[in-house]
Amino acid sequence: MEKLLRCKKKVIIKKTIFLLAAALSINAFAQDSQPLTDRQYQIYNVDNQPPFGLAFIPKLNKFHSENAEVAENIKVEYLSSKMSKTKSLIPILDSVYRWQWDTLTSTWGMKKYWRHINISYDAKNNMTSYIFQYWNDTVWKNCWQYTYTYDANNNQTSELFQTWEDSVWVNSDQATFTFDVDNNQTSELYQFWKNSIWVNSGQSAYTYDTKNNQTSYFHLVWNDSVWVNSGQSVYTYDANNNQTSSLILTWKDSAWVNSSQNTYTYDSNNNRTSIIIQNWNDSAWVNSSQNTYTYDGNNNLTSSLSIAWNGGEWVNSRQTTYTYDFNNNKTSYVVLYWMDSIWVNDQQIIYTYDSNNNRTSILMQNWNSIYWVNSNQYNYSFDANNFKKSATYKSWFGSDIIFGDSTYYYFHTEIVDVKESSPFIHQKEFTIYPNPSNNGKLTLFINTQISIQKTKINIYNVLGENVYSSIVHSFNNIDIDLSNQPSGIYFIKFQTENNVVVQKIMVSK
Repeated sequence: MEKLLRCKKKVIIKKTIFLLAAALSINAFAQDSQPLTDRQYQIYNVDNQPPFGLAFIPKLNKFHSENAEVAENIKVEYLSSKMSKTKSLIPILDSVYRWQWDTLTSTWGMKKYWRHINISYDAKNNMTSYIFQYWNDTVWKNCWQYTYTYDANNNQTSELFQTWEDSVWVNSDQATFTFDVDNNQTSELYQFWKNSIWVNSGQSAYTYDTKNNQTSYFHLVWNDSVWVNSGQSVYTYDANNNQTSSLILTWKDSAWVNSSQNTYTYDSNNNRTSIIIQNWNDSAWVNSSQNTYTYDGNNNLTSSLSIAWNGGEWVNSRQTTYTYDFNNNKTSYVVLYWMDSIWVNDQQIIYTYDSNNNRTSILMQNWNSIYWVNSNQYNYSFDANNFKKSATYKSWFGSDIIFGDSTYYYFHTEIVDVKESSPFIHQKEFTIYPNPSNNGKLTLFINTQISIQKTKINIYNVLGENVYSSIVHSFNNIDIDLSNQPSGIYFIKFQTENNVVVQKIMVSK
């Protein structure tokens, strides 16, 4: 019964967030908190030839694509020096199983938790459906299922979410997406199932410049029988496609009204060096906060400083320092906050890697005024092809482990051809899983044959606050930590020298 209630609760949370996303007004790249720089990924050569690069080609995950730790159709490309047609080794996911930590015996035991099964794909290895089940202490029970469709360019055009009720699958909600000739998403429509028909909830529209930088975002909500303006954002860029400003407006009294704006600066390597955040007070822009960033010679972020506008002056708020190993893998970051005119430890994260630069562990610790205390830990294992096989999680309270789970990925591999690349990145060249995430932990896979040495990754919440930033140094398998963020919708932005791509992700705790 407890697990059945948990399943129902998850469905309710997902539906609530789905409707909330449709009602929220801003898909904005507004306020910044702290960037996090991620690691370089190992290059592996399937043909035993000198490797030239590595990339990933997974399914385009959209807004609602379940919290399966699903490496859906991750493809690893082994590129030729001429960037011509190449071969890819692909792990095709068959199922995912999760077990819970037994706090009584302090072992994983066989305490089953949930699983993803019946994972199906189309001829292009796009995931088309899968089923989520929970363990009721006796047998596996259906909970929900997802179904996806795609266009000829592998852009995901729809997503259907259904729940298991009275031994049949029942419609819950759906989203449909459209794209332009450059594979930029131009619109999305959210609907929910009510009284045997689909009812509108919200819709969004996007525009782009000739370099595929997103220049605007509009959101509307369904009010009984008509679409009503809700919010819009406007973005500007410099000659290097760095975003220089963002303006957020809300719909009030039949007119667009200023809400907030951000101004960004960059160094000669296109690293963001500062952001100033301002709010509109009915007649003028008022300072809110400011962040500044420093980098090492490899363009790794080494520090960030956050200051707040208080009483007409800037006041220290928080600072973060980052360290890296010889391979540009991030090995730690430490967060301090400003209290009584001194910097005080707050939290730190320590990362470890294997000889192939696969991240094998993440240890999160909090400062208890005297020493660092364990909070959460993640461990990962990989096979000979550097595909993730398993992940474990533990949570501490003092010296006791109070919760944990372990996830295992079962897949088979294929080798496929990969076509030549285009000069621009597109949404289908990225995937994030699990999406949604039930603990704020996600993994990003990148598939592109162009140079991505200056690709920037930023994640924003629905208020436009930047909650994560990094710079890609090579083709990456990037672990993203949003565990300290609340449940809700987030927007991940990829920016290269040529264009910008945006996708949605969801955290559902």
